[in-house]
Amino acid sequence: MKHKNNKQIYDAIRWIALLPAVCLVWWIVLYICISIDRWFSTEPFFGLGLWFLVIYFAILPAIAMFFTAKYIAPKYKNIMGCVAVFLCIAWVLLLWYGLSHMAY
Repeated sequence: MKHKNNKQIYDAIRWIALLPAVCLVWWIVLYICISIDRWFSTEPFFGLGLWFLVIYFAILPAIAMFFTAKYIAPKYKNIMGCVAVFLCIAWVLLLWYGLSHMAY
């Protein structure tokens, strides 16, 4: 009985840690991508600036968030991975919407 109780506590801690871990992974991957981009940041890469933004802000963080959520979630791993990808896309769209409506 005690072993089952410890497992339930451990699973609850994993559920609680899921959202902060996914947020932290998004921030870390974004920071790494932007740091790498600074090394190669000369003239725009043949007009591909928008594509690099999509790759850096959405695709690479979404992949990392999927696997982080899949690793941390105690149950429903694929569903939580898909929710993390949806969350990443929602954050990026909210970020771009906010940046596009900034008043100077």
